[in-house]
Amino acid sequence: ATNGNLLAAASNPTFDPNQVESALGAPGAPLLNRAIHNYYPGSVFKLVVTAAALEEKVTSTDERFFDPGYRDVGKVRFRCWLEAGHGNLNLAEGFAQSCNNVYVELGLRLGAKMVSYAEQLGLGTKTGIGLPQEESGSLPQGKFAKQDFGNMALGQRGIQATPMQLARLVVAILQGREVKLSLFPGEGQFGTPVLSAKTRALLRSMMADVVDHGTGSRAQIPLYGAGGKTGSAQTGRVSPWGEPEVDAWFAGFCPLINPRYVIVVLLEGGGSGGNAAAPTFRRIATKIL
Repeated sequence: ATNGNLLAAASNPTFDPNQVESALGAPGAPLLNRAIHNYYPGSVFKLVVTAAALEEKVTSTDERFFDPGYRDVGKVRFRCWLEAGHGNLNLAEGFAQSCNNVYVELGLRLGAKMVSYAEQLGLGTKTGIGLPQEESGSLPQGKFAKQDFGNMALGQRGIQATPMQLARLVVAILQGREVKLSLFPGEGQFGTPVLSAKTRALLRSMMADVVDHGTGSRAQIPLYGAGGKTGSAQTGRVSPWGEPEVDAWFAGFCPLINPRYVIVVLLEGGGSGGNAAAPTFRRIATKIL
């Protein structure tokens, strides 16, 4: 978290490098390095939306929102994951509970500014760690309808990112500057400032709330603490038994005070980020700490 050095990356299922041919058609695509492959980030993208909303002053920590469980934009109905809705809540509570209604509203206020903040925070470009096959993610371009901004705010519609990019995003939020990740000790670099100290402090506090009493409570690390953001991303894929597949995400940092590590977990088809990815983050972090 402090120097941009990449310490580890893992992708499963794995394969035996001495028997690559047998892995070519194997189930689960073992040759695909998922750490540098494009995915919809889902609600992890709310990190970008929150940063943009605070920097652009389109909301504040005092504003109250009301979530009845859905939000209509034109002819599109956006549903919150909590069917009955979250009711009355402020920005920090909306973030901790990953309330879609709050974020559709912020997306409508921000419009295409979400894309420019995503660019500043390193999405849409390779991390530059030099791994072959690294994908650069994607950001939406062109003319947008209002409902497109609602979809963007939820990390869908043309927004794709690699787990590596989301790790860089969390480092950028902690440091407030553009980040160049490195595989070699001491070579990580920080560029120009992208977020004010006030926005960074608020975001860190909100990420702590996610773990303390929000959707990421299963990421909590006793004694050390952590902060982060869950995501459950629609993929467009369908499972063999006909259910829509949802990717589970958790992107976070630890310990809570003076963070040293950023860890991003993606489970393809894992479903809920809070139930599936957050405990994996906790297991990895506990072993490191």
